[in-house]
Amino acid sequence: RFKDVQLQFSIDATEKTNEYIRSPSKWVQVEENIRRYLNFEAETDTNWMLSFHQTVSIYNIFDFWKLHEWIESLRPEDKFKRLEDGFPYHMYVVHTPVELDARILPLEYRPKILEDFNKYRPNISQNLSTIGIESVLDILKNNSRPENADEVLKLCKERSIAIDKVRGQYINDYIPRVANVLNSINSG
Repeated sequence: RFKDVQLQFSIDATEKTNEYIRSPSKWVQVEENIRRYLNFEAETDTNWMLSFHQTVSIYNIFDFWKLHEWIESLRPEDKFKRLEDGFPYHMYVVHTPVELDARILPLEYRPKILEDFNKYRPNISQNLSTIGIESVLDILKNNSRPENADEVLKLCKERSIAIDKVRGQYINDYIPRVANVLNSINSG
């Protein structure tokens, strides 16, 4: 038996966005598993420590904060109060592969994303230990893109088309805002 157990959940988004990024995962199953661990009643005095890790890419930059919102919604179900005093929540920005780097997002989309986030920001728990959020916000506040961003965005489109073909799906059914960005560019 263990005195301390640490569970680290690596989840990039919620619902359909997570299903696209983490295929073939199903959000219903992810939710069920986390709820099960959240309230796992150990037979001993085991100290269960939970942490959440999110990678932010072009696929989830439009609503990256919704994962935190979902985690916050678990508090009433947390009968052991594991989330009460805060929980580690780490955000990592994708740099490679370059076609998933959120910095390639055209500048015209960034103000709306930042506006949407700022509407949610007051709801972020003071107990939350957020590591990495400033890196994500820096991308949204920055008025520049990598020099080759348009070419890399085309690679992102090609990658998404290839993934969709293999999986038998269409990105628009999962993350339509990203699909709109990709559909607005010329592949040639």
